Amino acid sequence: PLPLAKWWNGYLNFTLTHLHNSADFGEGLVIDLRQTNYNVYMQNSFTVSKSLGFEVSGWYSGPGVWGGTFKNYPLWSLDLGMKKTFMDDKAALRLSVGDVFWSSRWRGVSDYGGLYMDAKGGWESRQFRASFSYNFGNQNIKARDRKTASDDIKKRI
Repeated sequence: PLPLAKWWNGYLNFTLTHLHNSADFGEGLVIDLRQTNYNVYMQNSFTVSKSLGFEVSGWYSGPGVWGGTFKNYPLWSLDLGMKKTFMDDKAALRLSVGDVFWSSRWRGVSDYGGLYMDAKGGWESRQFRASFSYNFGNQNIKARDRKTASDDIKKRI
């Protein structure tokens, strides 16, 4: 993460690729698809107080090629989350929503070998998650200083 302010950390990833699918399987069975694809992922974490934080993350995938003959349309998603700690930081409540706008629906078009297909679909990408955690026990346990046989030899030398 890159600290953008005392209360704000950010992360950004950008990928760029170019694909050229070219094949000739005979008359009417020629593939010549060229596509530059880009993907962006970003994540922003905001600290409101010692016990409260929010996160916004999302991704965008530009047009691409799938299965050798399908030209895909872009898709994207935006996720939101929050974390609240309490009981002297022993307990934490996390709430998040994935794909807030239900926008990660795919669509692709293939026109190959006399067959034209316009396909689309999706999955259960919009999800609500809630978790609660509690740390039991003593938080101030110190590690024991163990003696080994080689420590005893070192003292004698």
